[in-house]
Amino acid sequence: MMKSIYKYNIPVWLNKVGTLHSQFQLVEFYLKKGNIVNAQNILNAIGTNYELNENELIEFNAYSSLFNFKVGIAQNNMSIHELSEAKKVDLREIASTYANTYGGQRAQNALCFFYNECLQRNFDILPPQNKKGITPLKAKAEIQNIKVYPNPAKDHVTFQLVNNDGNCTDCRFFVSDLQGRKVYEGSLDILSGLHVWDTKDVAPGTYIYEIKTNVKVESGKITIVK
Repeated sequence: MMKSIYKYNIPVWLNKVGTLHSQFQLVEFYLKKGNIVNAQNILNAIGTNYELNENELIEFNAYSSLFNFKVGIAQNNMSIHELSEAKKVDLREIASTYANTYGGQRAQNALCFFYNECLQRNFDILPPQNKKGITPLKAKAEIQNIKVYPNPAKDHVTFQLVNNDGNCTDCRFFVSDLQGRKVYEGSLDILSGLHVWDTKDVAPGTYIYEIKTNVKVESGKITIVK
């Protein structure tokens, strides 16, 4: 009897917690039961019914990527511990792209547990640093602003890294829909810090972008209109 009460009260309890991670756990609950429709509806509600801040947008994007990955392998009759090489590559991308998020860490855990691909952490003790030593990095982050315009956009969207120092050799951005499906990605030019996304053939709606530079990660929403 106690087991039955606990089982059917899990969704109620997770909803009462009311945090973003509790909603992710609720999605996981339904995924494990094979109820993909309920899981997808809950995830959709997060993206449309809540005003997410910058960090929450990153978390949402990360978990949505992991969710779509899990649904994809389930539909292809795969399990997380029997992935094809191509699917392992997809899982590694989620783990590396969203390393410090709930979704990214779950991807890392799966790679470590099932495939012995464990994240190596460096615990070396760093030499003492004074304020003068750490100020330049802080100042650099403050002046390295990101602009995304126009918003709303019709034919194109410009991603611009202001005060680019020319060291952004792997500055990338990703654009996803509200279900976490990646619709576009690109690199910011090393010299100009610019990239123009042609949106003439993009469906109208709200999209989430995430930009990664050498000193910061920034997310936001952009609307495409026709």
